[in-house]
Amino acid sequence: MTTHLDCDHVHLFLQQQKIAQHRRLFGQAQWSVSPFHYLDTLNRKLGAFDEARPIQAWKQSWPDCYDQLLRELRDHRGISSGTRQFIEVLKLQQTYPQDKVETAIQMAMEAGTYAVESIKMLLDERWVQQLSFPPLPPDQLPGITNLVIEPADLNHFKKTMRPLP
Repeated sequence: MTTHLDCDHVHLFLQQQKIAQHRRLFGQAQWSVSPFHYLDTLNRKLGAFDEARPIQAWKQSWPDCYDQLLRELRDHRGISSGTRQFIEVLKLQQTYPQDKVETAIQMAMEAGTYAVESIKMLLDERWVQQLSFPPLPPDQLPGITNLVIEPADLNHFKKTMRPLP
């Protein structure tokens, strides 16, 4: 592993590939940790989750709905499985902004669900609604975008169908 220091950041490289970057701190006994670096390890060592320094630091700034979700997951799925599910929710912040994850958590809890799959679905739905996809021009993909499909005539099926017993 190689470390590169500049004025404001510490860059970590493994085999010439950057694997992490942290804000540089000056002074003694200061920590700059990203909780995302620890989530996979904590997923294997679930008992360490509540006492892990990055999680304790993160808890000070995360919204109340995160604590509520963690409690509900642990109550409904047990401590180990609930913690594992919660870690999966935290990992969503690597893909989606925190405010979007927070909104999805609140919406899921209002609907009475605490499953990470539900939260993911809500995130995807909200993102899809914000995107607009213009139709492809008919000449862009000949044979596909200009293909006209006539509705099927289902009348001949009526003659062959038998009533249900």
